[in-house]
Amino acid sequence: MRFLPINVPYHSHLLQGATEKAVSAIASKDASSWSPSALTYAVYNTETGDDLRQLSSGEDLLTSIFTQIFTSPIHWQTKATNFPSTATHALDFGTGGSSGIGSLCARNWEGRGIRAIMLGNRGDGAGAGREAWGKKVIGEDKWDQKFSPKLVKTSDGKLHIDTPFSRLLSKPPLMVAGM
Repeated sequence: MRFLPINVPYHSHLLQGATEKAVSAIASKDASSWSPSALTYAVYNTETGDDLRQLSSGEDLLTSIFTQIFTSPIHWQTKATNFPSTATHALDFGTGGSSGIGSLCARNWEGRGIRAIMLGNRGDGAGAGREAWGKKVIGEDKWDQKFSPKLVKTSDGKLHIDTPFSRLLSKPPLMVAGM
């Protein structure tokens, strides 16, 4: 368990009306860059899990984002972090760094091959998120690919099941408890 520092009641009815104020403050400057078609990568709705690039023509991207931040609940386990199997990276723009929500979400993705990059910097000097701007993209292992059993054919033509266990002990991948 980890306590997150909370200073504002986000995702609460207490911020009703904040969406309209935030949208009017930003939309008047340059509304063209805030269209769903301007999103190059998938950005998922924290309440429904839908890709924001697929918003219907009547929905506004800014309104959707601010509503998610201010008043909509977040369904972490079931929708907000349930990325498709093709996802490889997730960016956390929060200010929490390694103590924020990105590190908590990384536990949800463990073994799925999704790397969480925390871009928020709390002055820790560690260069949080530096890899997002680098030339080399670091990936994570997908456990289902790394540890799944495979069939191998030996030189005598027999098929065997290949697992880390069978390679280690040169025995079939079956173990019976001793006690």
